[in-house]
Amino acid sequence: MITNEFKKHIIGLIDLEPYNIESETPLNEVLNIFRREYGFMVTRIGLKNSIVQWLQGLPSCIKIPYTYFDIINLMYATEMIDNKNVCECATSDKYFNCIAEIIMNSEQIEIKF
Repeated sequence: MITNEFKKHIIGLIDLEPYNIESETPLNEVLNIFRREYGFMVTRIGLKNSIVQWLQGLPSCIKIPYTYFDIINLMYATEMIDNKNVCECATSDKYFNCIAEIIMNSEQIEIKF
């Protein structure tokens, strides 16, 4: 389950300035940027897997932590995990999948590819 704290934190990491975009719906813009940059992969591996791969490439529109240390600390601070003694790989997978779900579940636009 994705906590509200985690979702708020991730939304706060969105930076649309390099794209010269001002928006009241930043998740929509992230999804639009994903579609332009990596949308071609959706038919190959599916929407969620495509977003996860795109996020792992560290897109410039969202300044997400990427080291195991930072990911684990963020997941712990936002109550996504109960303790810091966890498997790094599994926590990283959960982290990127949760961010993908946040982006996918943005109900503000219709996703068309």
